[in-house]
Amino acid sequence: MRSAIIAIFAWLAGAASAAAQMPVAVAPYKLSDEGAITIDVTVNGRGPYPFIVDTGATLTIVFDNFARHANLPRAEGVSLRVLSISGAKIFEPYELGALAAGTVLAERQIGVVLPDWDAPRKTPAGIIGLDILENFAIALDAKKQTIAFYRGAGLPKALTARMRKAPIRRARYHPTGAELFTVRGRVNREPIDFILDLGLATTLINYAAGDALIAGTLAVSTGRTATTGSRIEDVFDDRTRASAGVLRTVSAGPKRWSRKLVWIYDAPLFDELGVQRLPYGLLGADLLIAQDLAIDFEEKKIYFGR
Repeated sequence: MRSAIIAIFAWLAGAASAAAQMPVAVAPYKLSDEGAITIDVTVNGRGPYPFIVDTGATLTIVFDNFARHANLPRAEGVSLRVLSISGAKIFEPYELGALAAGTVLAERQIGVVLPDWDAPRKTPAGIIGLDILENFAIALDAKKQTIAFYRGAGLPKALTARMRKAPIRRARYHPTGAELFTVRGRVNREPIDFILDLGLATTLINYAAGDALIAGTLAVSTGRTATTGSRIEDVFDDRTRASAGVLRTVSAGPKRWSRKLVWIYDAPLFDELGVQRLPYGLLGADLLIAQDLAIDFEEKKIYFGR
């Protein structure tokens, strides 16, 4: 009898452990014309609406095309600082409410409202930022084009066992107080710190990194997508012309990519963060989702498919 009870408890413990390793939601994603990941999100039970998933955004954002019909109330508190490639701007806070994508992402979310982008860019309803994403571990299946959200026990070992792992760091940038996640990498074997930026279509490095690469860089003047050309377009719809280069190798932790096009640009963002004089970059969706990807923000680990 005692052994039977022990066996039952063992089974229950195993079942609970297995349940803890299951995602709380799996959402299909699409790639925008510019290469950003978008998922369908309901807001206060309405929708769904297309939201970009952006690990490089500190705040969750909605755009005018959504806010015009949502009647969002002004939130109490101070104005919020929004960072982007072209720098920083201050916006009033609004109560966005409950956001869900197969599971509740946030119940009383505070965010900001930004102007819509000019044509030919297609403006999403909003952007899911780190203020929501860091409450989950996420796993992206590049072939199925799905993103899974995990809570509690984090990512299952069965998922990450065959992936390449690297530590990530929550970097706090004292000039602004912003916190973003970074991974140590290399460009043409030269060390660099990359901010994880799923919201950016094409990886970008500053000239502090680029100057060390001139001998191994083929400079070009074309962009990755037909809509951007040689311009970098950010969340503020600032359209800045920039150079680009094809690098022999780009790596993040143990993961390496060969012959990749990157922007080379001293983005005002790096000035805002106080890192412009250091080799710094934004690791974009072009490399992050070139294979399966998983990020555990609590455990501070990133996993790349082989």
